[in-house]
This record gives sequence, structure tokens and C-alpha cells, in this order.
Amino acid sequence: MDKVWKGLYIATNHIIPQGMPGYNPDLKGPDGTTNLAGNPKKAQQLLQQGLKEEGWNSVSQIPPIMLAYASAGSQAVKDEVTELRQEWKDVLNITIDTNDIDPNILFDDLSKGANNPLSFYSAGWIADYPDPQDWTTLLFDKASSQNGMNYGQNTSTNADQQQALQVRMEKADILQDQNQRFKEYNAIEQQLVNDVAWIPMEQQVAAGLRKPCVQGSHHSAMGIIQPDDWAKLYISKDQPCVNRTV
Repeated sequence: MDKVWKGLYIATNHIIPQGMPGYNPDLKGPDGTTNLAGNPKKAQQLLQQGLKEEGWNSVSQIPPIMLAYASAGSQAVKDEVTELRQEWKDVLNITIDTNDIDPNILFDDLSKGANNPLSFYSAGWIADYPDPQDWTTLLFDKASSQNGMNYGQNTSTNADQQQALQVRMEKADILQDQNQRFKEYNAIEQQLVNDVAWIPMEQQVAAGLRKPCVQGSHHSAMGIIQPDDWAKLYISKDQPCVNRTV
């Protein structure tokens, strides 16, 4: 995706992103490795397994697949979807259709939780607060309005295991020992990735422009300056700097 986003996004297998409290650098992707380059052979193997489970002989028997997304007019988003469609075709020989819908419609559908009408969609998540709970329980717990994936509340063969993980999330939320709490969220995230509750692809890298004379700036994992850090900001007298004569 680097050729599309020009370094503004980085590849990831994580649900809890780098920079957030509770980030697990040792997390493994669905293929059991930390590899971020993709695993075409594993994908093809799993596809054949899935076809066999459904009683199908070829990909031609797969019902039409529609990817819903909201570009909001961004050419880069459209280019990314084009790249994704090509990868599906090249690796799995599957042609997917796409539907570029209004962002408000996409967000409204996603907020319906278990009643979400979208079967396959692309969306992003920005944390409401810097805590792993915002990336786990808030998104995947029972009755959560953000659980548009119906994680836990479905008819899959491992639904019971998913529901047990939901209970585990709720218990992690109230742990008082922070180290133990983060360790528990690490294990929960790993299971979510193993279950392919999401297919994490990329993490946005914050980009900004600041005059070199502005010193002492420190941004949190939320991309904002903490209230106590404003007092640490100062204007350096070094050059180049702001033109104070204007």
C-alpha cells in the first residue's frame, strides 16, 4: 500500500495499534507469524479448505462478493480498493465487486451492531480514549453498537469460544493491576486476530507541519497535546524561526 499512501500508512496485523497503551509487539498475524508481506500460499490453502467445507468445487460457485467502502472523494482510497481487488484476483482468482457509498450511510449501518446490513466492508477506527479497552470490549463485546461483525453472537462453530472471550474482556476491563490488565488484553487481542474478527491492514501515521522554532511539543497516542504539556511549549530564538517583525 506504500505506493498508494506514500508512507502515510504502515502495514499491520494489530487491532491495538502501535503507540497505544497495551500495544503488543509480539502479536502474530492469522498465519501465526509477524510477517507483514502477506502469505499467498496460506491464503490459497485456506480458500481451498473453505470451498471444501461449503461443498464447492471451484471459486465460480462462491456467491457475488460486494465490498462496501466510503472514499468521500479521496482518490487514494479508491486506488487502494483497486489494489485490493487486484490482489484478490491475482492470489485467489476471485473477482469482488465494490460499492463506494456515502460515509454517513456507512457509519449509520456500522452503528446498527448485529443488525448491520453490510456483509463485507472496509472502515477505520480512531480511539475515543488511549486504552486497550477501546480496541477490544468496545468493539467486540456482546450488544456493543460497534460490534457490526456479530462477534460472539453468530452461528459459527466457535461461537461459544467467542462468547467466552467476551466475558474475558469484561473481566479485563475492571482489573486493578495495570500490568496484568495489559497482559490480559494482549491475549484477548491475539485471540481476536486468530478468529479473524477483523482483518487489520494498516495504521495511519500522523503527519503535520510545525515551525522549527516551536519546541517542547509532545503528542500523546491520541495525537493531541496533553493539558499539562502545554506549559512545556516555548519559542526558540534559534534560526530559522518566525519573523517577529510582521
